Amino acid sequence: MKKYSTYLCTLALSLVLFSCNREQEPIPEPDPTKNKIEMVINDFDGNGLLPGIWSSTNDGAEMTDYKLAVNPKKGLTDTVLYMSGTDENKNWWIGTSLGGDRMGQPFGLPADASKTVIQFEVYATTSNSNLELQLQEADGDVFSWNLGGDGGYQPTAGEWITYQSAPLSEFNLAGFNNGGQGDGKFAAELLANVSIALISGNSTGKTSSIYINNVVFVVTEVSHVARPTNLKAQSVSKNQINLSWSDNSANEIGFEIERALGSGAYAVVATVPANTTRYSDMELTANTSYSYRVRAITENKQSVFSNVAKALTFPNAVIEMLIINFDRITGKVVSGWSKTSDGAQMTDCKVVINPIGNSTTDSVLYMKGIDSDSDWWIGTALFGDDKNGTPFGLPEDASKVMISFEMLAGNGSANIDIQLQEKDGDVFIWNFGGDGGYQASQTAWTTYTVPLTAFKLASWANKGDNIFSPELLSNLSIALISGGSQGNEAITYINNVKFIISE
Repeated sequence: MKKYSTYLCTLALSLVLFSCNREQEPIPEPDPTKNKIEMVINDFDGNGLLPGIWSSTNDGAEMTDYKLAVNPKKGLTDTVLYMSGTDENKNWWIGTSLGGDRMGQPFGLPADASKTVIQFEVYATTSNSNLELQLQEADGDVFSWNLGGDGGYQPTAGEWITYQSAPLSEFNLAGFNNGGQGDGKFAAELLANVSIALISGNSTGKTSSIYINNVVFVVTEVSHVARPTNLKAQSVSKNQINLSWSDNSANEIGFEIERALGSGAYAVVATVPANTTRYSDMELTANTSYSYRVRAITENKQSVFSNVAKALTFPNAVIEMLIINFDRITGKVVSGWSKTSDGAQMTDCKVVINPIGNSTTDSVLYMKGIDSDSDWWIGTALFGDDKNGTPFGLPEDASKVMISFEMLAGNGSANIDIQLQEKDGDVFIWNFGGDGGYQASQTAWTTYTVPLTAFKLASWANKGDNIFSPELLSNLSIALISGGSQGNEAITYINNVKFIISE
């Protein structure tokens, strides 16, 4: 279990590190005119669906060598993956080359797992070399398949041989299953990561060495269309919500947009042309919650739906209560902002000139920090009159109040918490995107609105009565969080924080 735990920690770290440095490319769409297609996972020459860098797990002396190497076959000069290690304790496991950085975004495979296999080339240097393929779904489930089955395969050393796995439908749920995440059911359309594990043959002291190349999905059913992802909904007025999403398909003729009122049933509200990634839903009802989902369509097929995005329209009539806009360091709050005493985690917190503004007098809040202990928290820009605890003077009805703020991301891992403190000591929080699931724009200021009803009691809030009372709110702070990985840096800009109050 120790080796499995190490593998899982490294997989999580790899995903965060890759996502901080690599912008995601659209998921390639199969050619529907062919009976069989190959989707390159990685050929280690820098091509494929995955980034060109794989990393070994931290398995101590077992994984003794791991690198990208020149093809060992005489006369071939391409790059391949090399793994070598020694089984020290007769447990099969030696180490894993990790691949896959779709930030939880599936590859876009057909839902029918019997239609897809994984094809790969193996060059063994020892006759006891063996490997295992591991697949991780976006919901966390891990499934595995062992080449040869429990070490039953003895490769011929010194020759490249092409193998195909069993159909994905025959991969087995891994015993460790990533700490029990997921629903335990295989869903090929949710696959987001692939890794290769080197195993030993279950003999203490035995060394296994192997080269891997040209790892691909072979898909025999290709008349599918990849689903759109990263759907976002943003309320901009009392009767308009703007939608945006990522187009991952190349064979769609359009997108169907479905809307639900509250928790009601979905219905199609619009069909937009191919390659569209934005839509404005207008003539809506004020102060009303709407849910949206989008799918790509062809002449006779449709993708699975995107994620669901929700937004609340503005009330009919509103009062905007400015908290702070950083040009005057004033507003309803008297004491400005200051960084918390979080040591080296919060490396910078200050008011700076707007990095993409036109005016040299337009000031905004800048926060920068590094997660030093993988706990998300970096630091907080605090403001409000904490000593007196004077309430802001909000209505008692939380459904009539929203917080509005402008945000510009300084890097791909920017994320924040908003924290509200009542005069009686209760603290309520809201996380931008939900556990780091949404990345803000790095190129444009975007205005976000959050209803107070979306705030939840903080786990550490134990001073008050645990009942949300907007009329008691006396402080607001914004916490910079990291993405949950030690060493991960987050940078963000904030401006124009205000309450929007319906009359």
